[in-house]
Amino acid sequence: MAIPYMKDRPFRLAVLGDSWVTDSRCCRGERKAFSPSAEALKQQLVTSLGEVELVPAGFPGGTAQRILNLCSLCRIRDIANLSMSCYSIKGDIAAQCEHASIPTLYDLEQLGLTASEDLDLVVVVVGSNDLYYHSAEHILWHLRELKRLLCSRGLEVMMCSLFLGTREKRECPWLEQRRQAVNRKLLKEDGVIDCDGLFANFPSELWKNSFHLKREGYREFGRRLAGHVAKRFGRPTRYHVRNKAKGNRGKPGKMVHVFPGSKGFVPSILAGSYEKVSKRNHGRPVYKKISFPGTPQVMLFFWDARDGEHWSGWWFGPNMRFEHPAWAFNPSVSWEVPREGWRTISSQGGNESVQLFVSDEADVPDELTRRASCDGEKTAPLSAVVSAPKRRIVHSEAYWAKKARTSQEASR
Repeated sequence: MAIPYMKDRPFRLAVLGDSWVTDSRCCRGERKAFSPSAEALKQQLVTSLGEVELVPAGFPGGTAQRILNLCSLCRIRDIANLSMSCYSIKGDIAAQCEHASIPTLYDLEQLGLTASEDLDLVVVVVGSNDLYYHSAEHILWHLRELKRLLCSRGLEVMMCSLFLGTREKRECPWLEQRRQAVNRKLLKEDGVIDCDGLFANFPSELWKNSFHLKREGYREFGRRLAGHVAKRFGRPTRYHVRNKAKGNRGKPGKMVHVFPGSKGFVPSILAGSYEKVSKRNHGRPVYKKISFPGTPQVMLFFWDARDGEHWSGWWFGPNMRFEHPAWAFNPSVSWEVPREGWRTISSQGGNESVQLFVSDEADVPDELTRRASCDGEKTAPLSAVVSAPKRRIVHSEAYWAKKARTSQEASR
């Protein structure tokens, strides 16, 4: 049974990176920015996700290190304004922001304004320029820190693996070795787009040179990116129903079915059927969402009070580590998955209701089937109102390294 993805606002998409996102050219003595790849990405996604709001932010010659520094200083929407004004980030970034009247996070805090990104997804296309300046270890660290920073602000992140032109591969083999070292590790992570696969059978006439594309080439690049984004977020939610009449016993183990009580991007990620896995965490069962290949992995697990009472409860997250701040939380300490009290988490403490249905069998409950056919706006939330905790990425790298070791020991 498939339930269409429903939303109450446009799909809010940012594309962040180097000249492959936004470039500039001189027009009548004035430099103007253009983003053909991002625009093509938006146009292609409209067919699968409906209305899309686009926020492009690219900087020619940009590196992962410079983009990380910029995101540490400003919101992506403000970074986009800097990009559209054709400012460079190769010099003093803070000075450039001040000159362009771009507010920093500190400025917003002093004015008592929210630093909310108000975005759903960020597609990051950066890192290839870093091959000329940094080691593979440094490039990988900058990309992971950038992803961690953006996740901590409540954003979903997709990244492209690093690309190197044919000429550079031939004339600078050490660059290719460095690129492959980064990509081997990067492609093992969730939400990373393989650029080598993306450019398979790419028409040669769309290349401007070995490292840059013509305008139509960037459009084709954007359309191919859209296929990966749509595959990850544009598919309908599927609930796994066991047909008793045909004797289909299904897989053994308890099933948990999640249905969103309100429209929204995060509830749509959580919606679906979850199957109990063999291992337990902190004395409670662990569930994994049954999903399509290429879509976000979602785990449902319990965390006890060993790190403080405010962490104790049930969590929805991509894994049971602390690299992601999680999507939803329930403070219940029950032995089984609680039905009520679920709230999605945002970096500013806002939340949305999530309806959770639990079944001992592998069948979707009749109540779920009935509600699935209703308009999401008319569905009354079942969840109780609880205070949403803060995002969990708030400590140093050394702190999280220690937490990861503790988590691994606890799960043994």
